[in-house]
Amino acid sequence: MINDSMNYKRITIFAKDTQNDMKRFIGHTILILLAEIFLFCPITMSQNNPYKINDQLYSYYQKCNSAIRKPEVLLMADTLFHMAKKKGDVKAQCLALNLKSDHYYHTDNIIALLKEKEKVADFARKTPYKQYIFGAWNRIITYYLRNWEYDTALIELKKYQSEALRLNNSYGIGQSYIQLGDVYFQQKMPQIAAQQYQQAVDYYKSAGKHNELYYPYYTLATCYTTLNDYKKAEEYTLKSIELSPNAKAKASAHLNLLRIYIRTKDFAKAEEVIRALKHYKESDILQTGALQNYYIIMATYFIQTKKYDDAMTYGDSIKNLQIQWELKSRIYEKMKDFETAYTYQLNSALMRDSLFQARNNELLANYNARFNNQKLELEKKQLTLQNTEMRLNRLQDREKMMLLEKEQTRIELENRNLQLEQQQTAIELEKAETQKQRLEVIHKQEQLQRIKMEQETNQRKIWVVFSILILISGFSSIYAFTRRQHARHLKIEKDAAEKARQQAEKADKLKSAFLQNLSHEIRTPLNAIIGFNDLLNDADAEFSEEERSELLGHLHTNTYLLLTLVNDVLDLSKLESGNYSISLSSVVLPELCQSTLAGVAHRVAEGVRLELKQPDTEIILNTDAQRLQQILTNLLVNACKYTSQGSIVLAYEIAGTSIIFSVTDTGCGIDKEKGELIFQRFEKLNSMNPGFGLGLSICRSLTTLLGGKIYLDTQYTGGARFVVELPLHPPV
Repeated sequence: MINDSMNYKRITIFAKDTQNDMKRFIGHTILILLAEIFLFCPITMSQNNPYKINDQLYSYYQKCNSAIRKPEVLLMADTLFHMAKKKGDVKAQCLALNLKSDHYYHTDNIIALLKEKEKVADFARKTPYKQYIFGAWNRIITYYLRNWEYDTALIELKKYQSEALRLNNSYGIGQSYIQLGDVYFQQKMPQIAAQQYQQAVDYYKSAGKHNELYYPYYTLATCYTTLNDYKKAEEYTLKSIELSPNAKAKASAHLNLLRIYIRTKDFAKAEEVIRALKHYKESDILQTGALQNYYIIMATYFIQTKKYDDAMTYGDSIKNLQIQWELKSRIYEKMKDFETAYTYQLNSALMRDSLFQARNNELLANYNARFNNQKLELEKKQLTLQNTEMRLNRLQDREKMMLLEKEQTRIELENRNLQLEQQQTAIELEKAETQKQRLEVIHKQEQLQRIKMEQETNQRKIWVVFSILILISGFSSIYAFTRRQHARHLKIEKDAAEKARQQAEKADKLKSAFLQNLSHEIRTPLNAIIGFNDLLNDADAEFSEEERSELLGHLHTNTYLLLTLVNDVLDLSKLESGNYSISLSSVVLPELCQSTLAGVAHRVAEGVRLELKQPDTEIILNTDAQRLQQILTNLLVNACKYTSQGSIVLAYEIAGTSIIFSVTDTGCGIDKEKGELIFQRFEKLNSMNPGFGLGLSICRSLTTLLGGKIYLDTQYTGGARFVVELPLHPPV
């Protein structure tokens, strides 16, 4: 029969991965809470999540955690990092980087995990959140322990502890004690492991980090349970429950408490713990390893209480066949069915031996690989030493050769100097002879030069007379040509002056029309504002709350209209002067569209639906968020003016290398012939509606600045639909 201690050891091995995951999660959570309280409490008090980051970012972080084993979580982590960077949330950026480490840990990719650990550490060192330097490091050590590479884990742990002490980081120092305890506990040395966990408790108490004590208490309880010291085990388990940071941690501590009460046969207390654990299971808090641990402990409980059918039911839920068969062997033994009990016990023993042999083979392979690597390294060093000696000998020989070559070169140089002196003497003689010949040549050239000059003088006289005749003829031609050109320029200038006069008259008329329209449009809301304001300020007037609210609404509407008119005029002025600046940045389209719809919701007529249609995938566009929102707002406000029933829909989608936005309404619509006219300045479909008729013109100018285009969809007949096409990757 399997004794209780042996059974618990196997259960502990089975649940070790789950405990390690929970240990990392709880350690991170406690440290982040402490850092937030002591460093950034005034900033993040309004953020309702364990990490005290932006609530929207935390929601996306939870989605990433739910897909931690899937490859797409790497892209999701990058998205979370960029979202956090945009919001200025440095802690959320650290969490986003750690998501990649968690993915590589769960997929057993140790090479990628080691690289990612350096990236996370480099980023975290530049932030106030130094604890994230050790997040991926924890995963690396746990990976080595899980694969029985204790030597490698201890080497890594030594570096870990040195870095924590260098930074004086309380999280890293405390975790180094806990990690060392994990190493000893996994090697079946619970007494030494308990000493390390106790050091972690003492350190956290001395540092005032009482919120960090949950996990050291939990591991101490596990050690004392293994050592059969159930009084201390119960004491530390109750302390860990009291300090548990979340429901998952409490559930794990309750599992350990139930194990203690089963060992001590205190079934009354066990019943209370079972009720709490059933609540955790119904709330879906017990998952993966913790859930399997729950099935094992519950099966053990029902064996102790002789409820063998219930024990069999829980045993069937255990995925680890070795543990399942051991429990069934105990159940059938208690039921006096010794043949079946023996069968299950035999199968369990065979599987245990197989697993043990596989583990030994793996360890042996690792040690052989290390031995071979060390042997190769030694041979490599010996070859390097031999090569170095050979290179040294070659260098010495080369040095001797260089000395001999230097002496030979000196002798050759002296011989060359003597030859040069002889050549110099010969050259001097040749120079003297050449000088004599050159003087004779110069004398002959001077005689020839005099004869040539006389000939040139005669020719020059002839050319002077001929040139005078040509100049007289040329001046006559130039004078005639100049007269014709002058007459042509006079005609061109006259035509230009006439055209400028016509343009000036046209501009004067446009200015007059603009000023007349401006005075009319501004006077209307100003008169309304003054009138409603006088009514509200009249001491003799008595209004009900409904009337006063209506007057205030009119006052707000006319004020907003006046502000819109002024903004349109200012935008037009900036566009005309070329001072309109564009600032590109990464824009999360769902957020921008939701914000735009919220800004115009109050302008929608009663009974009209305001909708947003968007693809399922989140799109980040590199553009000017303010200018894009201004374009969409103008289009939505126009739709609100002309739509009294039906719906107004803002939609966007990706088409090739462009993203297409559309604003569709069920209003009165626009004639096809006016599809381009409406984008001109001061053009309005209905002169009774307020405004200058500048909105669509400004939209077209802004769209052009963003590298896109805007137009009216003339194929749509259910109202009006405006389309804006922007490039996904605009040129810088």
